[in-house]
Amino acid sequence: MDKITRALFGFCLLILSGSAAAIAITGTINIGGGSQVITNSTQTSATGINFNCGPSCGGSVNMFPAPTGAFAGLGGLSTLPGGGLTLYDFLFSNIPSQTIWSISNGGMVYSFSLSSVQIAGGNSGNFSTLALTGTGMFSITGGSTAYTPTAGTWVYTQSGASFSSQSSASVPEPGTIALVGLGLIGIGTLRRMRKTA
Repeated sequence: MDKITRALFGFCLLILSGSAAAIAITGTINIGGGSQVITNSTQTSATGINFNCGPSCGGSVNMFPAPTGAFAGLGGLSTLPGGGLTLYDFLFSNIPSQTIWSISNGGMVYSFSLSSVQIAGGNSGNFSTLALTGTGMFSITGGSTAYTPTAGTWVYTQSGASFSSQSSASVPEPGTIALVGLGLIGIGTLRRMRKTA
C-alpha cells in the first residue's frame, strides 16, 4: 500500500472506532413516589404535574421492577439531600424539551427530557386516575462509555412513572461513510494489483 492508501485506511478506521463508541441508550427505569396534579383555575382539567409538593411528594427509583439496561443498578435512589435523584415539575405548555428528572450517580448523570405528552385518561374529578403517556429523550453523560441521546417513551400515573427505551443502535452516518471509504480502498488496491501483474 502506498502512503495515500494507508492514510485513507487509517482515517476510515478512526471514523469507525469513533462512531462505534457512541451507543444507544436502552432499558427501563421506574420512578415512584407522590406527586400532585396541577390544574387550570377552574380545576376542570390537568395542566401539569408537581413533584415538589411537600414531604409526601417526590419519590425514589423503584426497585420493583428493577431498572434495566443502561439504568441497571440505579434502584434505591431518592430525592432526599444526597439521594441522587432530582424531579422537576412540569406544565404541558412547556413541552417539548423540559427535563423531568435527572440522576447523579457514580460520576454519571442520567436525565430524561419530555418531547410530548398525551392525556390517556382520568382528566376529571379528583384526578386520582390521571394517566399520561408521551415521548422524550434520554441522555447519559460521564463515565467511560459514550452514549448518544436516545428517544424513549414514558407513562405516568398517580402511583409513579415509567420511562423506557427499546431503541436499537443503528449504524451512524460516519460509520457508513467509513465503510464506503474502505470499499473504495479495496477497489483501488485491486486495480493497482492488476496493473502490476
